[in-house]
Amino acid sequence: MDAGASPGCGKAGAATGVLTSQTIAVAGQTRTYVLSVPVGYDASTPLALVFAWHGANVKGSLARDKIFNLEADSRGAAIFVYPDGLTAGGWEQASRSVDFQLFAALVDTLLSSYCIDPNRIFSTGHGAGAVMTNDLGCQYGNVLRAIAPVEGTPPSTGEGAGCTGKTAALIIHGENDSTIPLSEGQATRDFWLAQNACATQTTAWVSEPACVGYQGCQPDLPVVWCVHDEGHAWPNLASGCDGGICYSAILLLPDGGSEMQIIDCNGGYCYDAGRVIWAFFSTFR
Repeated sequence: MDAGASPGCGKAGAATGVLTSQTIAVAGQTRTYVLSVPVGYDASTPLALVFAWHGANVKGSLARDKIFNLEADSRGAAIFVYPDGLTAGGWEQASRSVDFQLFAALVDTLLSSYCIDPNRIFSTGHGAGAVMTNDLGCQYGNVLRAIAPVEGTPPSTGEGAGCTGKTAALIIHGENDSTIPLSEGQATRDFWLAQNACATQTTAWVSEPACVGYQGCQPDLPVVWCVHDEGHAWPNLASGCDGGICYSAILLLPDGGSEMQIIDCNGGYCYDAGRVIWAFFSTFR
C-alpha cells in the first residue's frame, strides 16, 4: 500500500452518492451517519476524508442539507461523513467516550472500504460539533491533519499536555455570538497557537485576506483565525447582505492548479464558511 493510500484502494463496488441511514456498531450500540461519496469516485485515486459534526438539537442529515455548505467546493476531492449524536445536547468528550470510539470506528471502517489518503483526514463542526472537533484535534492529532471548528470552545485538556500528535487549525467565530461568546473562540485560537508554537504576529491569510494567519508556527501546522459579524451561526451566502465582511478564496484544484473565486454581495455580508474551510483543507497534500 502506498503511503498516501488506504486499504480500501483498489476495492471495487463501493457505493457512491449520498448514502443516508448508514449504521455502524460501536460500544454495543448501533450508531447512524450520512456518508457522501463523489459519484465520480475512482477506487485507484485516494481522496480526502472530512468529518462534519452537527451542533445541538440537529442530526447529521439536517446539518448536511441545511447548515454545512462543504461539498460543492471540494469538486469530488473528498468523502464527507456526518455522524449522528446520541443526545440532543451533542457529543460526549470524556476520555474514551462512546463518541470518540465512534470517530475511531468510522475512520477504520472508511479507510478499509474506500480509497482515502490517511494523511488528509479532517474535522469540522458547529457549536457542540466544534467543541467535538477541538477535542478530537487534541486526542487524535496523530490521525487528523487539520481541523476547522466554527463557534466552539477549547479542548477540555486544559493546557494541552494530554494531546496526541499535532494538527493544523482554522478557527471561525462570530463576534456577536451570545451562545458561545467570542472569548471562547479567542481561547480556542490561543490554545492552538500554543500547541503549534506560533508567534503572535499575524499576516493576511493568502486564501482569504479577511482572515489572519500566524507567523512562526511549526512547519505545516498553520493556525488561521476568522471572525464574522453574526451570532451563533454557520455563516453562508444564504445569510444575505447586512454590511458585513466579503470574502474571496483561492481554491486549490485536484489537478494541482488553483482558481480565485470572488464572493461578491454588493459590498454587504457574504462570508461563506464552507468555502473558507475547504480552501484551508485543500492546502494539505
